[in-house]
Amino acid sequence: MKHRNLLGILFGGLLGCTGCHSTDTAIRTVKAPEFSQLIEDKASIQLVDVRTPEEFQAGHIPGALLIDVKSADFDRLAEEKLKKDIPVAVYCRSGMRSLKAANQLKEKGFKTIYNLKGGFMEWQDNRFATE
Repeated sequence: MKHRNLLGILFGGLLGCTGCHSTDTAIRTVKAPEFSQLIEDKASIQLVDVRTPEEFQAGHIPGALLIDVKSADFDRLAEEKLKKDIPVAVYCRSGMRSLKAANQLKEKGFKTIYNLKGGFMEWQDNRFATE
């Protein structure tokens, strides 16, 4: 009986510690309406377009900062231009490159990252503002 109690305590302790090693970084992929709400307060979030300069020129979300994820300088530019303790909202054309960028930002220590599901195409389909 003592062995069962000891095993129960050990097992319970292990279960309790499963969250102990979680990272402080969260990447959330959100749909366009939620993304729109998140970026309303420009002072509390950093909006980053990770597409190419040509794609950015063709149209982008107002207030977005361009940092091309395909650039060899992406990591350096992100660390120079962005603050790690302020949430970052990233988007690309379809959501794939921005997810890659989100993971790179996570590796660099950025705390809260939002990825636009469906990217700029989804943004336009929902008829949100563009420049």
